[in-house]
Amino acid sequence: MKIRTQDARRYLEFGEVYADMHVDGKKAAVYVRNRLNLEPVCVGVYESMFRARGVLYEMDLAYQARKRVFYAPAE
Repeated sequence: MKIRTQDARRYLEFGEVYADMHVDGKKAAVYVRNRLNLEPVCVGVYESMFRARGVLYEMDLAYQARKRVFYAPAE
């Protein structure tokens, strides 16, 4: 599965996906790290950690359903 980032310019191969606080410290972000992108790449920025974890859940459901591309929802 590939993940299309929120800015719609990048596709990332599915790898380790996690949520963490964004650099501004006020919002949460979803990041992907895999063998092609050793540095974490931001998939999208969300208003709260609750929403970011919801995106992780949606991503997991898409992966289990064997969807080829997951489009990161925008805020």
